[in-house]
Amino acid sequence: MPLSLPASPAGLPSPAGDAAPYGQLPGEKPAEEPGRRESLLRQLLESVTCLAMAVIFFRAFILEGYIISTGSMAPHLLGYHKRIQCPDCDYEFTFGTAFDQAVPTSQLARCPNCGENRIDVSKIPRNDGDQLLVFKYAYLNRDPLRWEIVVFLNPNNPTQAYVKRVTGLPGETIEVLDGDVLINGRLSRKPISIQRATRIAVFDHDHPAKADDWLPRWLADGQWSRSGRSFVLGHGAETASEEASAVRLPGRSGVLAAAETVPERPFVSTPVKETDDWNWCHYLHWPRHVDRNAVVNNSVDPVDVTPAPISDRYGYNRVSGSRGESTVHDLMWNGKVQLGKTGQFSVVVHNRDRWGVCVLDVDRARLDAWVLPDGQLDRPFDDPTFKPHASIPLRGEWMTPEVDLEVSCFDYQLCVAINGHSLIEQPFETAGVIPQQKPPGTLSSESDTVAGYRPGDAAATGVIEQTASFRHEADESSTPSRVHFGGRNGTFLVRNLTIYRDVHYTSAQGSHAVGKPYPLGDDEFFFLGDNSPVSLDSRGWRDPVVPRHLIVGKPIVVHLPSKPGRIRIGGREWFFRVPDFSRIRYIR
Repeated sequence: MPLSLPASPAGLPSPAGDAAPYGQLPGEKPAEEPGRRESLLRQLLESVTCLAMAVIFFRAFILEGYIISTGSMAPHLLGYHKRIQCPDCDYEFTFGTAFDQAVPTSQLARCPNCGENRIDVSKIPRNDGDQLLVFKYAYLNRDPLRWEIVVFLNPNNPTQAYVKRVTGLPGETIEVLDGDVLINGRLSRKPISIQRATRIAVFDHDHPAKADDWLPRWLADGQWSRSGRSFVLGHGAETASEEASAVRLPGRSGVLAAAETVPERPFVSTPVKETDDWNWCHYLHWPRHVDRNAVVNNSVDPVDVTPAPISDRYGYNRVSGSRGESTVHDLMWNGKVQLGKTGQFSVVVHNRDRWGVCVLDVDRARLDAWVLPDGQLDRPFDDPTFKPHASIPLRGEWMTPEVDLEVSCFDYQLCVAINGHSLIEQPFETAGVIPQQKPPGTLSSESDTVAGYRPGDAAATGVIEQTASFRHEADESSTPSRVHFGGRNGTFLVRNLTIYRDVHYTSAQGSHAVGKPYPLGDDEFFFLGDNSPVSLDSRGWRDPVVPRHLIVGKPIVVHLPSKPGRIRIGGREWFFRVPDFSRIRYIR
């Protein structure tokens, strides 16, 4: 039998009704309990006190907030800066400014994407630096790992807290050479997860410039054509041949004629003509502000143009006044590739005297990779006797209709990742001997080669003698590195295409660990900043090492970021801080 509550006795109000409490007449105002108001006030004060104590406890022992004032870790961590949108290519970037607004700073910025260097930033409001939440117990039971970002106290002024990246660990010997870091005489390499954290965009193809002095940086040949900001293989050769005829590239210079803009066409999944020919797109780092002759009869006379080396230029830094620019050889290709049902897609990245080659073979569902010396790009990749240095079968998750492909040659190694998964990390020196080379007389024609063209007559070299004594000849520093992608026997669409470079650690003479190795003690660390040309770090301090007891902790997140809000009343305007949730991010 179900149970139910007993009904109220007849004549008495229900407990749920509006009856007055016992001892109080109906309609009479209830008397205030003695001490109740004082009790509520006491509870409020106790709660505020407990919250303040908890904040103090966390700040003192667990988490602490720091704000960055300078740009030594830009563009990954920002000091006081202005957010700029290039008026020519619409690329957004940050430009550093002084934390003290009374200090005069440059009012001209340079776009790191298109090279426009006449951007007036005088009327753009300033943003505060990134605010870091630092976990103090991160290194309670372990030392910082190489390439981690760490907050520590300046050994020359312990009242100042710095944030840099760890490069040298206790007991090691460190040297900065040609933009790279050597540990105990051997090149220290960054895994691709750290490469993503340190890479700096060189050119984003989604943001080409519009001015007349801009030269398109991707040259398509064969059967490649363009669809909006994408490259498509599968339309036929007429569009690409128009562009290829505009530039003649017999060597390191070319002649650019009037028609650089390729007509846009919609993407149609039509397979290319079944041939063994490779079709290629070449990246050419054309300089900005090329002088042209006057327009006569709607035509422009050809001008001599030489692709420029990629330099360690930072949009964050002033146009002038830095330590100069160095040539950067460590490059990364990143793009989204729509795959057809057949064919092969390849990316080729050059670094000094080696070529990193990866081929995504849709037919065999495999990823193959080679590291080849100059002069060896005419090797037929699909010859069964020409075995790759690394070969990975591609599972279904890596063969989606569109893959996010990353190919880099940072730190003298070939790295390939698909959809965020690192599949190949091949050091160059371990691939110095080409597996089962075919005699030159049995090579196939040039159309069957890995790269599809011959970059020059440079003699092939043997095993890379790099690991124990990593040195380069002086003339190699001026040779631009190159990037290409191509395909054959299938339909491919490439979009969101970006070229990145690695951090190039500058080597000013007289600095610590520059020119000769620097030994670290058993309790000492060596730190470098990502914005190397202007970073004040272990290279330039009077005492270059940081003892273990000066390490504060690991920054884990950028929190409470802000951006300037604007109020206009009549002809006057005011700026104030508003939250900028887009800048909240974890720190790698």
